[in-house]
Amino acid sequence: MYFNSEIKNVLAASPFREVYLLTRIDTKTKVYVPLKLILFLSEVYMFRKVLETYNPAYDEAEEIFIYHLAEYLLTKGLQDIYMRPFGENFEIIYSSYGIIFTPESIKVHDYNDYEMPTNMKKIEKSNLIPFVIGELLEIDKKVSSSYTFRTEIAYEANHVNYEEL
Repeated sequence: MYFNSEIKNVLAASPFREVYLLTRIDTKTKVYVPLKLILFLSEVYMFRKVLETYNPAYDEAEEIFIYHLAEYLLTKGLQDIYMRPFGENFEIIYSSYGIIFTPESIKVHDYNDYEMPTNMKKIEKSNLIPFVIGELLEIDKKVSSSYTFRTEIAYEANHVNYEEL
């Protein structure tokens, strides 16, 4: 499945916390695919690739990195980006998902079945730290033509009767 700009724009503009694709992987396995999660993850990974191309020695504090990522996501059309402190780290939140970057890994929180955190702060373009977003978007055009984000995120849904949908 590929997300072209039209699909990305529709997903980003959707008022729903998640949009699912219901499909079959083979004739027996029914799955649902969380499209907003995949959009969020793909844009985060793309930002990291663009940033690596722009400045391999990028070494800003995590809070600054989150603001730079938020500016990139907002520029790419994602709306309602939030952040919050999470222990010694920060969590960036979009839709029903939060991402925490640690030195060892990237952790994803799924809030679909839970209330959203109460201590999150909406990131507005007006309170962003100035960043060279124009240059990054030029690099993004080059990188996106040669770099593909791939994932196998899908949840089994054999209990769903697709014929009733």
